[in-house]
Amino acid sequence: MLSIRTEVKRVNYEGLGLRVKQHRKDKGWTQQEAAKIIGISPAFLGHIERGTRRASIDTLVVIANAFGCSTDELLRDSLKYSRPKAISADKTLIRDAARAIYNYLEEELLQEEENKTEPEENKQ
Repeated sequence: MLSIRTEVKRVNYEGLGLRVKQHRKDKGWTQQEAAKIIGISPAFLGHIERGTRRASIDTLVVIANAFGCSTDELLRDSLKYSRPKAISADKTLIRDAARAIYNYLEEELLQEEENKTEPEENKQ
């Protein structure tokens, strides 16, 4: 019989750190800015992002609230039961696709406007 300790997944601190770092970058914050908002030192935030130090539950809650995500999102690969969320990479992909579509449509509209304003003699 396996003990509960071997059956339960352990916290993947590297995965947690990568998601913390991605959320910070998504916000456009430096480590110094994020650390100030969270209430920890930039050095400790760097350790969390690299997975070399462990954050307390209280600190994880503050981080999640600062980034506007759930603790499940930060810990999702360490949890046996977690509601799936769009990962940051998916959000970035969606944002990039939206920008590309926007830029394309903007170009098309500008071209359409230019065609409308051409003098009649140029059209013949």
